Amino acid sequence: MRSFSHGVSPGAGPGPVPTPAPTLSLVGPERNAVSSVRAGLGFAYCAMTISSRENLLSVCGDHERDRILLKLETELLLMARRRRAYMPGLTVHVITRGHNHISIFECEEDYEVFLMLLVRAATRHGGSIHAFVLMTNHIHLMVTPRDGDALSRMMHEVDGRYAQYFNRKYSRIGTLWNGRHRSLLIGDERYWLSCLRYIAQNPVRARMVRTPDEYRWSSHRTHAFGVPTDWLVEHRVYTELGASAADRQATYRAICSEPLTEAQLVDQRRPWQPGRVGPGAGPGTAPHPAPAPSP
Repeated sequence: MRSFSHGVSPGAGPGPVPTPAPTLSLVGPERNAVSSVRAGLGFAYCAMTISSRENLLSVCGDHERDRILLKLETELLLMARRRRAYMPGLTVHVITRGHNHISIFECEEDYEVFLMLLVRAATRHGGSIHAFVLMTNHIHLMVTPRDGDALSRMMHEVDGRYAQYFNRKYSRIGTLWNGRHRSLLIGDERYWLSCLRYIAQNPVRARMVRTPDEYRWSSHRTHAFGVPTDWLVEHRVYTELGASAADRQATYRAICSEPLTEAQLVDQRRPWQPGRVGPGAGPGTAPHPAPAPSP
């Protein structure tokens, strides 16, 4: 068993000998918790009895004890959150905002780092990204997850890694995001195309640019002009806009040239419901077509 007592430094002069820390027997869950907590697994601590927790904390130094308690608090918060699961093959509109509307991008490098982390996480966890826009204080994505947990794992990784990068670069502490990402299911073709327009036109509505093609940090140029973005995945709804790439781009440009109506904007900000009447449609309008789940 590892000794936690502190000896006298070599060459030290006479003086009082420090009282060694009490020798405690760490067995079973306590021994496992020590190694697990040091490995960053705070949930091991949660499984211990109260007396075992007291024993563990009493043999740790101040720094390690603080680390354990902080990790415990984080894990308890994660355990308290409801598990999110998504339908494989069904596209999701993902929205993540900076805490208290703070800017999450300060320079071009920040945008590039975020996209790098996003692509890496999507590849690792199985998320097909169809569209994106990175605004000053929030982001929008259209993602189709490979399985029910893929999107949650993907966003947890990219949000966490980018926050670490941002805080380290700008010497800040604390949360970067306004809670977890918001997710809206996209269950039919008309809603899917409206969401694509909504994302592309976001910088225009924010009065950052006059037209979507003037904004660099979005997928609009790829859909409208074929600008190469090798990690974007074309969805079936987009590919059915035309027989060739040029036809699809021309159709998309025509669709995106018209701003969304106020009713369509409202529709994009609320959860999709099967069989719901189209955005801003009046009485007697036919419901949306059947769901289009796969890319």
